[in-house]
Amino acid sequence: MSQSQWTGEQGDSYTAVYKVRLWVRACVVGMAIVPASLLFAAITGTMHTKSDGLAYSLIAFATAFAVYGLVWALTAKITICMDRFEQRKPFVHRVLPVTGIAGRRYTKAPGWGYPVIVPKAGRPFSIDSVSYGLDRRFDKWFLRLKDLD
Repeated sequence: MSQSQWTGEQGDSYTAVYKVRLWVRACVVGMAIVPASLLFAAITGTMHTKSDGLAYSLIAFATAFAVYGLVWALTAKITICMDRFEQRKPFVHRVLPVTGIAGRRYTKAPGWGYPVIVPKAGRPFSIDSVSYGLDRRFDKWFLRLKDLD
C-alpha cells in the first residue's frame, strides 16, 4: 500500500486519516455500559424475571450490539489519498481507487447532509461526517469527484 501524498494550496495534505471522534467514542462506551451491566446481573444471578429466557436473549442481543459499537468506535477509520479512498470498520474493509468511483452526491438528513460515494461497481455508501469529524481536506478531495446530482 503506497503512502501517496498530495499537497495542494496552503500545505493541504491529501493523505488524511479520520478516526471516530473522541466524544462519539465516549457516547458509545457510555451506551454500552447498560447492556453490559444487565448481562453481568444476569450471569451472576442477581436478576430474575418470570421469563428468564426471553430476558437473557434480549440482554445478549443488546450486549452483542454494544460490543459491535465498541469495536466500531475504537477501530473505524477513513483514509483518503490522491488516488484512493479506504474505509475500515467491523466486517468491512473497502479500498476504492479514484478511477473506480463514478461520482459523488449528498443524502439529505434533518439539519445536514451526508456525503455519498458512488462506486462504478457496487452499491453507493454514505459517510457519517459528524462521527468522523471530516474537515475541509475531505471536502476538497470529495469535490474533485464527479457531481451526480
